[in-house]
Amino acid sequence: SPPDRSTIMPLETRLDEFQPDSRHDHAEKYGKGGVKELENGRIRYYGEVQPANKAGEMAGRRYVHEYDAATGRSRGWHETVDQAGNVRQVRPELNNGSKTHYQFDRNGNYTGSW
Repeated sequence: SPPDRSTIMPLETRLDEFQPDSRHDHAEKYGKGGVKELENGRIRYYGEVQPANKAGEMAGRRYVHEYDAATGRSRGWHETVDQAGNVRQVRPELNNGSKTHYQFDRNGNYTGSW
């Protein structure tokens, strides 16, 4: 069965240098497009959308960085969004260098990966 978008997240990495009082620094570095506190206590920092190279259905891509204060772990991924702001593609940032893209239709249904 296709993966749930919420489970397609990259390998978590340890940020030993992260201090709780440096939340503002994380917002400045990763959150220029917005910051969202999740119900599970994690903080998600959205980068600004970089416009697509050619006009069409996709508006562009952004980098998303998520920090879990409870574990001190962090993860990040690239999202491609359409003109309506829907996430249409996700590419996790993995420590092993592999690059897998996960694609979704305009309704959020998984359509495949490469």
